[in-house]
Amino acid sequence: MSTHEVTKEDIEKFKENGYIIYENFINRDLVERALSRVMPIFSGEFETGVLPDKVKCQKDGSGGDDCSSGSMCNIWKSDRTVAQITLSEKVGKFAAELMNWPGSRANQDNIFLVPPNSGTTTFHQDEPYQDWHEPGRLITCWIALADVSAKGAALEYVRGSHKWPLGSRVTTKFHSAKNYRSDLDREAAELGNEVDIVPVVVPSGGAVFHDGKIWHGSNFNRTDKCRYSVSTHCMSSDSHFHPTIPSPMFNHYKRFEDLTMDESFFPILWTIDNKRSKFLKDYFRISNEK
Repeated sequence: MSTHEVTKEDIEKFKENGYIIYENFINRDLVERALSRVMPIFSGEFETGVLPDKVKCQKDGSGGDDCSSGSMCNIWKSDRTVAQITLSEKVGKFAAELMNWPGSRANQDNIFLVPPNSGTTTFHQDEPYQDWHEPGRLITCWIALADVSAKGAALEYVRGSHKWPLGSRVTTKFHSAKNYRSDLDREAAELGNEVDIVPVVVPSGGAVFHDGKIWHGSNFNRTDKCRYSVSTHCMSSDSHFHPTIPSPMFNHYKRFEDLTMDESFFPILWTIDNKRSKFLKDYFRISNEK
């Protein structure tokens, strides 16, 4: 991992722009090992034998079961190598310090595959999808597993849009919409706000952290190379389930008459007093011994 630490300047930049980029965030050897797992994963090969929580695939029409593009949610349960990135202590530490939290836990992670001439992700905010836990709020760490160019389905941010009022969930098709800016443009017009879009161009192992309220999305991949990436949504380490608003997916992991979050499903990544879910050490050790 990089030796970079979160500085006061980082925090101020994050507060001002709604995101902050760190190049060379993840060790190159680990990135290369995770990259080697992407195509097997999208071919249905799950190292632990456990399926991800969500699989969103677009097929290439060949009739096979493989995904030609798409994303998977909570891939950390399915692949320990990828989990060493998405559940890393560093991701958790940076997330907590940027948000001024006592610590952070994984809300969910994702893996993405965007081949040439495919995409998009509609511009949206993450927070409207996070009403099922308290005290709420979210920060996301997105990490490139291969170099990302501006035309290569780069993640795009509307600089400063985390200061806009919280909007609603998008009405446009979330993935592969031809006009991936439709909800953003409508929201900006209603608010009378200018749209300053910034593409995230980072090398393999580069990362960007963004506030859950910032508007972001990605265009089509206009290059001849795939875009490979992972991300981790982080919430505060003291998060618990909302007492009345359920998540159709994640309330599968809620015990009856109990609002606490089980670390087996929402691992603690880092706290200010250096606590971290104990199972992670052995979970990663198994991967490193292979």
